[in-house]
Amino acid sequence: MELNIKYAGYIQRELQDVKKLAGIEKITIREGFDFSKVVGLKQEAKEKLIHFSPQTVGQASRIAGVSYADIQVLMVALKSGSR
Repeated sequence: MELNIKYAGYIQRELQDVKKLAGIEKITIREGFDFSKVVGLKQEAKEKLIHFSPQTVGQASRIAGVSYADIQVLMVALKSGSR
């Protein structure tokens, strides 16, 4: 009981993160999207994304060398529609 109370905030935050991650599977990346022009992506992430050409953000998130920060930058670029 004490542990549940002590860690309730952490557990809640993790559950919210799980819901967010489930949602990224539905975010599609249009064919021909130019990852090289996304400002803020690390060079390694750009290279990996170009090489693998993921169809969804969920797929992109599972590529080694693509960090959570890179995924956040990618989602902003996709939402802005500027790339």
